[in-house]
Amino acid sequence: MENAGNPIITEVELKNVHKTFMNHNEAIHVLKGICGKVPKGSILTIIGPSGSGKSTILSLCNLLITPDEGEVHIQGKEVRKWEVQELRCQVGIAFQSAPMLTGTALENLTLPARLQGRTLNNPEKYMEYVGLSKDLLTREAKELSGGQRQRLSLARTLVNNPSVLLLDEVTSALDSISGHEIEELILRLNREPF
Repeated sequence: MENAGNPIITEVELKNVHKTFMNHNEAIHVLKGICGKVPKGSILTIIGPSGSGKSTILSLCNLLITPDEGEVHIQGKEVRKWEVQELRCQVGIAFQSAPMLTGTALENLTLPARLQGRTLNNPEKYMEYVGLSKDLLTREAKELSGGQRQRLSLARTLVNNPSVLLLDEVTSALDSISGHEIEELILRLNREPF
């Protein structure tokens, strides 16, 4: 498909993807022939009831799991052909629970850089970008409020400067005000990449 003479760049593409999980010797077919494309720069929301495969699709894109059949492409390359570490730098994922490791907010924020053997310069700018005070960097991450942990989780996901950001129900456990603030932050990230 062409747009004003320019090709539309696809960041994520699913081609006839199938995924089955076993539950007490019963096969649960979560995804059956899923196809779709997500153009670069777009925001896509996957809607469906609990257990319908939304998180499964996100996990496939980040290689947390692999498809039983079909292919998942990120930037034109099938996910199983990526080096896992490289893929996860390009495809960031944040979860509903905003899991935190034992340690300070700073230790949690700098984890992606440390896993890459890098030092994170200016962690304060990440905190500021997601609307958190730099004073929270020295606090134990598990002591932060749900909204603060979710913002810290987003900041941590941004450390690798991913081209694809997967967000798995990141506002569902938050109150309406915090949820709205996270949604506004996501829109800002799309308009003004970090």
